[in-house]
Amino acid sequence: MVQPQQQVMIPPATDGTQQLLSRLRDIRGLEDVSWWPLAPGWWMLLGLVLAIVLGLVLFRKWRAMRARRFEARLKAMLENLRSEANVKKKAQGLSELLRLSALRRYGRAACAGLEGQDWLDWLKAHDPKGFDWPDKAGILIEAPYMPDQAAAKNDPDYDALFKAAERWVKQ
Repeated sequence: MVQPQQQVMIPPATDGTQQLLSRLRDIRGLEDVSWWPLAPGWWMLLGLVLAIVLGLVLFRKWRAMRARRFEARLKAMLENLRSEANVKKKAQGLSELLRLSALRRYGRAACAGLEGQDWLDWLKAHDPKGFDWPDKAGILIEAPYMPDQAAAKNDPDYDALFKAAERWVKQ
């Protein structure tokens, strides 16, 4: 059997109760969590991101500086070769300069193993102005094996070779 609900009687408020109720204050909630100041984990993440960005910027500047130094070294080498009197050394140096420039630009896999006519054909295939390396630069592959007197007699058009080599360096 269900019993009817009984009503609870609240006694009327007295002066003492009113006085106690007036001293009560509302409960304050917690303040919202602010974004600032950042927690230590966020500072570490920010520092890591800044370090990575700074590292990338410095790495790119270092690579550009290294490339400029290498190009300046090749240009200086080219100027030294222009004034070289020994034809054999001039041809060897020019061949070395072209090889260094090609290795830097195309990588070892593309041209390091090439020699002889294959090297000259590769130079012709990759020359921006289409210089005819096999016909005009045979001295580059023959000079290391020639006696000094024969190399001096076999004097090719070094001006054309130097202009073509200069294009390789500037490329």
